[in-house]
Amino acid sequence: MANITENLNALRTLVHEAPTLSGWAEICARLDGVQSPADLAVCLDYLDGHLSHWPMAMRQGPAHWLERRLGWEEEPRWSVVRALTLRKPEGASEAIRRLIDTGALAGVAHLTVAFGSWQKPKSRATALDIAYLTTSPTVSGLEVLILDDQELGAEGAQYVGYSPRLSSLRRLSLRRTGLGDRGATFLARSPALAHLDALDLAVNGIGDEGAVALSGAVALSGLRELELVGNRLSGVGAAALAESTALSAAVTGPWQHRGAPARLRGEVGGVELTVFEGQRLTFGREGNVRLSSIRIPEHHFEVRVQSGELWVEVLSPELRLVVNGARVEGRALRAGDRISSGPFEFVVEATPG
Repeated sequence: MANITENLNALRTLVHEAPTLSGWAEICARLDGVQSPADLAVCLDYLDGHLSHWPMAMRQGPAHWLERRLGWEEEPRWSVVRALTLRKPEGASEAIRRLIDTGALAGVAHLTVAFGSWQKPKSRATALDIAYLTTSPTVSGLEVLILDDQELGAEGAQYVGYSPRLSSLRRLSLRRTGLGDRGATFLARSPALAHLDALDLAVNGIGDEGAVALSGAVALSGLRELELVGNRLSGVGAAALAESTALSAAVTGPWQHRGAPARLRGEVGGVELTVFEGQRLTFGREGNVRLSSIRIPEHHFEVRVQSGELWVEVLSPELRLVVNGARVEGRALRAGDRISSGPFEFVVEATPG
């Protein structure tokens, strides 16, 4: 077993190397090996004064430390954690409540809620879970909040957008959370998100009404990035964003030459998707558009608009991509074309122009 001098020397070497995820894992493993409470206190005190240059996103809380915290056990090592990803496969409501009640969010700046999956959609966090989370004083230090794939809907967007506890947020990601136009409107009227730099609302069923609301969002004037790929905007919504006087030039600029979008419709569920010039929409188990089947690669194919044409291209060749019954690697698309990925089919309803 290493003594305190050996542990401090090892930590000093790790801390002063270039920050990496593997380096952080080694730091956590070294701390796990310190058994003496007095020695551990010395190591943590050293790290507290020497980790300031490490990106907060890298300082992820190991799962076994989190389990101890959620189980109301002492875990002094938690003081060095600044980022947390919740992946508990079941019991989202209980996990969020324990996270709040145990004070485990204290000091955390980056929070990713990743409950559920395409295999277990029923285990996702709901709007009420998010309400409990966003009204807790323990979230006041959050700078990044990622809630992709959770069941927020418009109600959840309202809880997020109107929470005074989230006034320190710099980045908010709500991909595939079912916001729709109402949810986008709640966010546009948010009194609490004035410090946001980046907002990701991809694949949320947002149409022109939501785009118009966002275009007038004075509270979001500080945004540098606004992601809306895979929604239901038409040229009307694009024009509203391009002509916005409330949003920054960094946000409005890309919309000023996008014209009319390409439109696709999913045969299952009738999902409608739009893609504008310069945008890319990925399809797969982990794509912008989630295809929930074990047969589908994580990123199977992408659809993009380039120089006024709609293109499809294979990203993973392990599964055939079929257009109009013929296997393809990549090609331009026309209205009426059918794209098939395993059991999923999408129809091109319109191309740009």
